[in-house]
Amino acid sequence: MEQIDFQTAEYRKAQSGFSLLELLLVVGVGALLLLAGIATYRLVTQGNDVNDAIRILTTIKAQTQKAFQGQNGYGASGTDLVPTLAAMQAFPAGVLDTANIPRHPWGDTIAIASAADTRSFDLTFTNVPSDACINLGTTFDSRDTDFLGLAVGGTTFTSTDIIDPNALVGPCTAAATTNMVWTFR
Repeated sequence: MEQIDFQTAEYRKAQSGFSLLELLLVVGVGALLLLAGIATYRLVTQGNDVNDAIRILTTIKAQTQKAFQGQNGYGASGTDLVPTLAAMQAFPAGVLDTANIPRHPWGDTIAIASAADTRSFDLTFTNVPSDACINLGTTFDSRDTDFLGLAVGGTTFTSTDIIDPNALVGPCTAAATTNMVWTFR
């Protein structure tokens, strides 16, 4: 009979399910995995936004130059080029909102206007998050023949500068968001 009682006790123990401690352990591990997944998702999304912004920036630059190729300039100083570029469908898909206002991946506006010398134009991303500013700031520099300058948070980099990421830390992190203005010919 002892054998039968032992088998019955083992059978009951095998059928008893999780203890409270085991259940809490499983829930805790699940919560940690969920938090790690959310953090990873944020990093991946942030990286995608920067890549999208660089793609948008380079496309708008090229399309603006193409649209005004062979012209004497980009119009009178301060001329808003957005309506012309929108009419020419020069913006990448998804950049224009329902009111034909171009927006960067962080939801704020993109402005394109002829610069003071009228043979160049300014491309402005408003309210760029500080953590993305450095990556965007190094997109163009003196190695690009049509790059004339970049203004970030009161600091100006010229066409003769090779923009070092270290030089962007101060201007990019002075505020939570920063306006970035590239000037191209």
